[in-house]
Amino acid sequence: TGAAVCVGAGIDGSIWCCNSQQEIWRWNGTSWEKMAGNCVQIDAWSYDHAVCANAANELWEWRNNGWHRLPGAGVRISVGLGGEKWVVNQAQQIWRWPAGGHGWQQIQGAATSIHCHDPKHVVCANAGGELWKWNGTGWSRLPGLGVHIAITPGNLWTVNANCDIWHASDN
Repeated sequence: TGAAVCVGAGIDGSIWCCNSQQEIWRWNGTSWEKMAGNCVQIDAWSYDHAVCANAANELWEWRNNGWHRLPGAGVRISVGLGGEKWVVNQAQQIWRWPAGGHGWQQIQGAATSIHCHDPKHVVCANAGGELWKWNGTGWSRLPGLGVHIAITPGNLWTVNANCDIWHASDN
């Protein structure tokens, strides 16, 4: 049972979530286990790798069986292939930490929601609800409107302001 307010799914089928009390939970295959820490937003790459933002906009990464503070601040964070991370901060600035990289790089544009599967599959939604996909050097406009967005190779998912879930092919 639960009252999750945010959920992240890993490529290995793992599920991480946080609830309205800011507690962090991870599905171990048979039941939910309460994890250390608190957050308001979470994303996962695998059972052993997750990222989150807490109420103070601090960024955290779960690796090696514990939370490690990341530099910077953000309200939304996503993790993809090899540990690639993308963040949106309170000023709606977009930041990227490439896999194997050593720090944040600011990316042009503004967003309120972001999701990264890998360096070729990054999408965001801005304050006007416009949806955008990273093309490697800039953002390309996607059809439709949304407030939250997610991508995997071949699939694009969005939630609009009415809480309707939409799916489209990403080809």
